[in-house]
Amino acid sequence: MWKFLRYELRYWFRTPMIWIFMFIYALFAFGATASDNIIIGGNPANIYKNAPYQIVSFYATLSIIFLVLTTAFMNATANRDFETGMYQFVFSSPIKKKGLLFW
Repeated sequence: MWKFLRYELRYWFRTPMIWIFMFIYALFAFGATASDNIIIGGNPANIYKNAPYQIVSFYATLSIIFLVLTTAFMNATANRDFETGMYQFVFSSPIKKKGLLFW
């Protein structure tokens, strides 16, 4: 299982998609913290930017965006597995319950 993970990480760090997504994510975070005009997660007028509610709302919104980005990565990986026929090896290799649940 670790061989697959290492291969995927090496593959993705060579593609421009991960760098573009990381740049967009960093741009969202930087823009929301550095500017009063960019608001992520909603900002009622009577709440400070560093209030606990505002911080949780900020992280929740960015987490949802990150979830969509993760789905894009996994979708591309699954498509590549089916195009190359690798899915037959992945689905037929025995995995113990411990390995499946805890890696």
